Amino acid sequence: MLLVSIALAADPFAANARPCGGADNPLVPPPGHVIVVGSGFSREEAWENTLDNAVSGHGAGGNEARKAAIRRAVLPWCVTENPRGLRRETTWQGAIEVRWLGKLDAEIDDLGRQLDELSRTILTTAQRRSLVFEPTVWESGCVTDLGAHLNNEIRRRLGEYGGVGFAASGPRDDKHAFVQLRATAMNGQVSLSAAMELGNQSRLLPGLAFSLDLFGFETGEDGRCATNQALGLPGDQVTGHDGLVATIDPGVLDGVACQGDRHHLVVTASKAADVHVFSVDQGGNGYHVFDGRVAAGVAVDLGEVEMVPVPDQGDERLVVVASPVGASTAPLAKSRGVCELPAPFTARLAGPAAAIGTATFKVIPSGVDGCPVAATQAATATLQDAALCW
Repeated sequence: MLLVSIALAADPFAANARPCGGADNPLVPPPGHVIVVGSGFSREEAWENTLDNAVSGHGAGGNEARKAAIRRAVLPWCVTENPRGLRRETTWQGAIEVRWLGKLDAEIDDLGRQLDELSRTILTTAQRRSLVFEPTVWESGCVTDLGAHLNNEIRRRLGEYGGVGFAASGPRDDKHAFVQLRATAMNGQVSLSAAMELGNQSRLLPGLAFSLDLFGFETGEDGRCATNQALGLPGDQVTGHDGLVATIDPGVLDGVACQGDRHHLVVTASKAADVHVFSVDQGGNGYHVFDGRVAAGVAVDLGEVEMVPVPDQGDERLVVVASPVGASTAPLAKSRGVCELPAPFTARLAGPAAAIGTATFKVIPSGVDGCPVAATQAATATLQDAALCW
């Protein structure tokens, strides 16, 4: 949390933003702060350049956590607007608290030490299996933007150690080790538990903890998706009758894809089963996209799909419902082809014998957050125009 004790403008684009110069606003840093400067031909451009200069001037390097934290920490101090030819050049002075920079350094260093310990434990526990990093999710089941950054930090460390193979996905067998972090935001901290799945065994790994401020989270944050609670699920997965387990894998690295990316959806059931796959948006609206019969332990490729952002810009959850062959009379089993559920998706509609598996991911719009401009723009209305399932 910033320890600012001086009056800084709240909105850098406000009409009454403080001008630089004069007795009340001398061109010196406010007490306990350092000044960063940026110019442009509009207030918006000048402020963006100020934030970029703050990041480059305070040792962010390749650390995305530090970059984002520094950008959030810059507060507007004063602005100068001077005519320059036919255009008006704007220069912003932003202020960063010196004590806050020291606090940030300490937090980044501490998180680095925690990541070192977690990475070493992953290395020794995986025992040369190919590592699959599952999406980092909140306890709600929703994807957190934090996941890709932390997973990349762990991969980088493991790459330096050597002798480690990585896979975007893979069968749940003795040749693969699946790692997942789960996040909770409360009491001023983000806490992440870590676990590794090895075949039919699960091993706890050292967790991570850091302040909410480091990545700009808020207490109680749980992402943007149809949560486990809203779907009537006790967790990301429900075991069905006689130990039946079902999984769905969208093949999306770290739970984040760019619009226009193409991925294969793969469904697996531990026993022969009738399966139905649903796409559920943030509001709980469910759309049936596949039904069929799968053999025990056989990964079934449902085909290649193009990634399209959901209309509400939340996460998409894929839900696979598997029932013993010919046994289900539950409402969801009536669904055929591409259709819309007449009511929000809930596990109660799956029936008591069904196994349920979920996968959550988000699709970044074309041209946003480093995603390339998609060559094609797939229609987003296909599911919304579908007929009702029953």
